Amino acid sequence: MPVQENTRWIKSYSAKEPPVVKKPKLLNAALILAFAKASPGLFAAEPRSINVTGVGSVPVVPDQVSLVAGIEIVDKTALAVKTKSDEVMRKLIAIAAQEKVESRDLQSDRVMIEVDQVGAFDESVKAPVRFRARRTLRIRLRDISRYEGLVTALFNGGANTLYDINFQSSKMFELKNEARIRAMKDARANAEVFAKEAGLKLGKPLTIQESDQSTAPALMMVRAMKSDAATIAVGEIGINATVQVSFEFE
Repeated sequence: MPVQENTRWIKSYSAKEPPVVKKPKLLNAALILAFAKASPGLFAAEPRSINVTGVGSVPVVPDQVSLVAGIEIVDKTALAVKTKSDEVMRKLIAIAAQEKVESRDLQSDRVMIEVDQVGAFDESVKAPVRFRARRTLRIRLRDISRYEGLVTALFNGGANTLYDINFQSSKMFELKNEARIRAMKDARANAEVFAKEAGLKLGKPLTIQESDQSTAPALMMVRAMKSDAATIAVGEIGINATVQVSFEFE
């Protein structure tokens, strides 16, 4: 009997508990409204903007040139091609020094030796084994007027290939910055055209991104070598810059 009385007491107490009213939608709406008032910037509209491209170029007559002279030796033994390639490389380095090339502007690579079999793809022919050695010497010539004399001397000294010729300017850093300034002016001028046509006022730039641009190659003309005529005529190179700019409309 005492157990039954306790049960009735618990039930009567539970009956007096006030009912819980759930209002999730109203509560969520109140929280969103309060958060919006506390952080108005998060719900602000994005500014009107336009994306344009600007290009700038500065022409200049190059006063420096870099190039790669190659050596290729073929002989019956690996030792022979190694020895001969070393001899030619020493000659080329000495020639570069005679043409006023500084040691900091010279870079040689290691010799590469490979087997070269003549007729190796014809099974009926017994191919004699030969060895081929290759080396290169990268040169930066700071006095472009010595270019022709240097090239002629390199070939006479044993070089048999010449490639990767790149004409440059000693004022590359200053000219690159000038090209960037011109690119920004070009981008603003392009944006002004659209703003005027749309009846809007152009504001400040929001984002600026530069694209990688290599130097435009020099105009170059090569003729047959003659003692009484120049073999190469160098024109101008262009130092270029390209930017993508996003401008705000006020």
